[in-house]
Amino acid sequence: MMTYTSPSSFEAAKARFDELESQGVSVQICSSDELIELEPALASSRKSLVGGVYYQDDEHGNAREFTQSLANYLGANGVDMRLGLSVEGFLRDGPKIVGIQTDKGEISADRIVVAAGHWSADLLKGLGIYLPVRPVKGSSLTYNLANWTGAPKIPVVDDDAHVAVTPIGAHIRIVGTAEFSGYDPQVNPERMALLRRSGIAIYPQLEDIIANMEPELEWSGHRPMTPDCMPILGECEYQNLYLNTGHGYLGWTTGTGTSRAIADIISGRNPEIAIEHYGLSRF
Repeated sequence: MMTYTSPSSFEAAKARFDELESQGVSVQICSSDELIELEPALASSRKSLVGGVYYQDDEHGNAREFTQSLANYLGANGVDMRLGLSVEGFLRDGPKIVGIQTDKGEISADRIVVAAGHWSADLLKGLGIYLPVRPVKGSSLTYNLANWTGAPKIPVVDDDAHVAVTPIGAHIRIVGTAEFSGYDPQVNPERMALLRRSGIAIYPQLEDIIANMEPELEWSGHRPMTPDCMPILGECEYQNLYLNTGHGYLGWTTGTGTSRAIADIISGRNPEIAIEHYGLSRF
């Protein structure tokens, strides 16, 4: 659910209701009382809530566990996964890309998909391809709250603050912020303090619960952002080379769908999405 503490923001969210429904998204506009009925843990912030939107078909999960499980499945089903290699460039045969150069030798290929997140732009510079993908650092703060009676069950996004609080098993994860700091992977203590304050603003009872508790995990990672926040997909000026990158903060949400679309193109099938809307040529 998305919650609002600003009447104007809530009205703007309601104005998008018809558009969302027309796209097949199941949404429910909620008063503050209806939000609390759905998620009782919000009762302590009743005075600040003006309303929200409940996306009843949305789901949440652990992206890291999903990715590890996927890797294990692929490895057990014939996929040759070569980890620990650094890609240094591409092997060309005229207009075709026929392989990659790594720090441990060459690898030939019939087709190559560049799906390297915010590193994709640097990889393609050697081919003279300008890819408008830049790293934007996001952060998360995770606490083990197994002893919190009445802990939230539904992920909540404070749409005004652009911060989300997500329950993951016995844990709660506070995520958000956007930091333009290049490729620096270091955790920023100021960002962690901001996330902590934002989580408490959503759930005031958290202040006492985590008062003397160290977070189980402080983490930062980079989102591969494009100027229009949409991924870059499809073929480019070199034959046999395909792009599947720039997913921004919706990598896990959209990655499986865009990957299916690229697999369809390579296999000669018509993808289910209008791939032309996501081509590099739009820039």
